[in-house]
Amino acid sequence: MKPLRRILLLNTMGVLGGQEMVLLDIVRGLDPTRYEALVASLFPGELTDTLRAEGRTAYVLPRHRLRRPLQLGRTLTALARLLERERIDILHVNGDSLLFYGGLAAFPKRVPCVWHVHEPVATRGSAWVRFFYETQRLMHPAWTIANTEAVRQSYLAAYPRLGPATTITPSADVASFAVGADAERARRRFQLPPTAPLLLVIGRLQRSKGQRQAVEALAECAGLGEPPHLVLCGGPPHGIDEDFPAELRALTRARGLEQRVHFVGAVTEGEKRDLLAACTVFVHPALREAFGIVVVEGMAAGKPVIVTDAAGPKSIVQGTGAGELVPAGDVPALAQAITRVLGAPEHAARMGELGRALAAERYDTRAMVRRVEAVYASVLGD
Repeated sequence: MKPLRRILLLNTMGVLGGQEMVLLDIVRGLDPTRYEALVASLFPGELTDTLRAEGRTAYVLPRHRLRRPLQLGRTLTALARLLERERIDILHVNGDSLLFYGGLAAFPKRVPCVWHVHEPVATRGSAWVRFFYETQRLMHPAWTIANTEAVRQSYLAAYPRLGPATTITPSADVASFAVGADAERARRRFQLPPTAPLLLVIGRLQRSKGQRQAVEALAECAGLGEPPHLVLCGGPPHGIDEDFPAELRALTRARGLEQRVHFVGAVTEGEKRDLLAACTVFVHPALREAFGIVVVEGMAAGKPVIVTDAAGPKSIVQGTGAGELVPAGDVPALAQAITRVLGAPEHAARMGELGRALAAERYDTRAMVRRVEAVYASVLGD
């Protein structure tokens, strides 16, 4: 019988964003007869709280600021000691800048590092972005996992020592979206109108997610029966765009849409499933998005989707018949797409059916985790 392998997954933020949901899927889905998963984060937050509530081992490393070398050194030392104390077999660093931490902490301990990247390579930006990029170019991960083929190609071009690299797309527990979701419960819980068409946007309230464009598009929708309502589901921004929620509410008032735009905030997984069951159309108006797991979730719920041509959503929807694709930031095009889908319910239902089938075929969580396990086995020679 093969020994139980211990995997430490390292994440940056404690918030529950897209890459954190991927991490949770991996932790929850790993074969417990082969792997034991532990998690460490650079900062505390929802991710750590969620893991600990499930009875899982989750560490928070000492706080640091990059501009303070002594603090950074303490964080790296704590990570190296954690690898040794917990007898870690693989360090899985879940984030585009985390090879820097993983490489420096794991190399002296001879622990292989699997690098999981979610955004195309950032070669421009602040001095710190360039510092991370140039430092990581000197490192050699045991394996790299990219969330899309475009991201993988970006890293292959920019990192000459990258080594083996595999595309493993994020996933959704497709079957769960058909179990226990209650549309009427969502309408009651969030005081939504009982019969009005609902447009649902899921994403943290920050400018790149396109909520402003969704509000402006709602104001331009015309020629429909009962006016649609817009549900904005997502918590406040984290570290950027702190003024955006107030700006968004001011726009809603200025457009006279206070009764038709609903800010429901961050929700539980169960509430999210209920909202997906209740919505008429799922809209992802992101200005930029490397993947967009919420698009897959909307499809898994059997809803027609309208997405922008940002890299990730485009890769999911284009050519599938599961939804409409509009130029990012183009408010008139978004409004027209919403009007078309709401005005053709039979066609919308067909798009939803195609989306559900596509999600089950391409984006099932169990298949994604098995592919991650195959990477671990290759790295360890199992």
